Amino acid sequence: EKGDKKGFDRAFWGHIGHIVRNTFRSMVLSVTRGKLACTPGDKVTKRYFKKLAWTSARFAILSDMAMGLLGGNLKVKEKLTGRFADILSWMYLATAVLRRYEAEGRLKEDAPFVQYSLELAFYNIQKSFENIYSNFDVAAPMSWLFKGPLRFWVRFNPIGRYPSDKLGQKVSRLLQTDSPQRDRITATGIYLPTDPEQAVGRLEHAFKEVAKADPVHRKIKKAIKAKKMKKIKGPKAVEVALEAGIITAEEAQIMKTSEALRWDAIQVDHFSHEEFTSRS
Repeated sequence: EKGDKKGFDRAFWGHIGHIVRNTFRSMVLSVTRGKLACTPGDKVTKRYFKKLAWTSARFAILSDMAMGLLGGNLKVKEKLTGRFADILSWMYLATAVLRRYEAEGRLKEDAPFVQYSLELAFYNIQKSFENIYSNFDVAAPMSWLFKGPLRFWVRFNPIGRYPSDKLGQKVSRLLQTDSPQRDRITATGIYLPTDPEQAVGRLEHAFKEVAKADPVHRKIKKAIKAKKMKKIKGPKAVEVALEAGIITAEEAQIMKTSEALRWDAIQVDHFSHEEFTSRS
């Protein structure tokens, strides 16, 4: 509009250079699975930092291509733009996980939580990329390129896969262990009442008492395995173990308390037939 040809050339060719650099970077990181990216991190997070660099490069070039090929039509392709937004959101969450891990001193015990969170983030990023390529409707030759070779390459060389069951079980066990780590992870932004009469407070109280009874429970199981007592289930096993001198009276009380709280925690609301069928 101003007739500034030199200014226009600088802006235009600068943007072209930016696209060329992003394209080359995306191709190199894709072929090497991000291994050539210079990133921080330790043995737990370094590969995830590299994956984040790879994701960023692919996202940058793909969003440029979407703008260039679709132009104003991109506004009305809300599912397509939604998938771009999903990728950006999961990149942000992955960055937040890495940032917290670094800020808290790279605690070894947090590694399973970090790994699970990042595996899930990159799995969702992968799904969004696949769906973008599958639905990239542009002119015939480019449409074939996106839906054919590029889509195949993205599936053949995925950024992420769903977290393994083994990793999920490790995280579940850690969350079910009464420890300072669990308290630290669940402390931020979670209301945890101390009153056992409140629903969440009742569950937390039962959780801590059941965790306290776990060593006693293992002691009884060990005694059954060693044939020091008969195989009995339920409250009767506690009485038999106490009589046999396998556990102390204090340990027996811990078991009884934990069982009562566990039973109370799993109860649900129940109604009589009359209450259930009442219209009032």
